[in-house]
Amino acid sequence: MFVLNTKRLINLKKYFLPIFLGVLYKLNTIALFIVPITAIKSISDGTLSPRLKVIFDALSLPSPNDKNLFIFFLISISLAILSLIILKDLKSFYFSKIQNKLFNKFKRENFILTKNSYSQFKQTISKADNTIKNYENATFCGILVLFIIIYDIQIAFIVLTGGFIYYKSIIYQNSKNKADLNLFIAEYNTDKTNLNNKFNELLNKKGRDKKILKPLVSSIIMILIMTLIYLRTKSAISIIFIFLVRIYQNQMLNAIQEFIKNRNK
Repeated sequence: MFVLNTKRLINLKKYFLPIFLGVLYKLNTIALFIVPITAIKSISDGTLSPRLKVIFDALSLPSPNDKNLFIFFLISISLAILSLIILKDLKSFYFSKIQNKLFNKFKRENFILTKNSYSQFKQTISKADNTIKNYENATFCGILVLFIIIYDIQIAFIVLTGGFIYYKSIIYQNSKNKADLNLFIAEYNTDKTNLNNKFNELLNKKGRDKKILKPLVSSIIMILIMTLIYLRTKSAISIIFIFLVRIYQNQMLNAIQEFIKNRNK
């Protein structure tokens, strides 16, 4: 709901190109992970994967000849690598244009440069960067989750539930850390005995909780998916789909972590 806020979406026009290019970059990264696996499998079998044939037919494209599979995948992977480099450079170029516009606006409003005005300008740039990252992650995760829902709604439900639990857990952790910090400050101002141990405990607990939460949630999600597949009558599922679920899950948890960190700035 934070991402889909109408006011924010209206102000998003100026960031459209960097967000769009960032999403394409992420999708291209996934393609570079999946295509080589499909290529090895197809070349090993001596024929194009049935799933790829379905995709080619759906798009009304001619599928490559079995004899030319190596050349087809070599060209495909080379083009994907080239487009990855181009997309990254284009995104950097358009973000630098946004930075220049913000700087020109800053120059008009501030005739004299001070430490305070420079600090405010840096915060403006950081806010723009965070906005682009948040909407880029939200759009990318939205595209992937739609694919997963279409492919297997039960697995999608498990992954999304895991993401929601992870989000709530981080919120709870942050509120608990603030409460612990307030308690420490109160103790520091009243009773300064034995505070070194409490200070170390506060720092270590905060770092330990954040490090363990992500792999814990990630592992539980994969165990639940494994259990679901085991309980099905027809348990066969594409290994590439599982890889995609794993990639999406990792991206989703990273996006949630970044979103909460940026929102609190």
